[in-house]
Amino acid sequence: MGRTITIHLNDDDLKPHEYADVANAVWMLLRATRHNYEVEPDDQMPPATLDEFWDRYSDVSWRNGARRGTEQRERGRQTP
Repeated sequence: MGRTITIHLNDDDLKPHEYADVANAVWMLLRATRHNYEVEPDDQMPPATLDEFWDRYSDVSWRNGARRGTEQRERGRQTP
């Protein structure tokens, strides 16, 4: 018998890329476990769109970041 974990993002102005970041992070976290799992996005985000966001992450690499860090790290240091 399977078990279920439900995650509700209670953010009224959640942007598509923010939703994709959370969904992809959950998926990647589960890959680090020994369990079989399914991640099901809501009806507003087709799986193909999640894949497109995932593919954008590959533009950043440790090699390209060199000593200053990755592009994500640099963006994290910026203030809005």
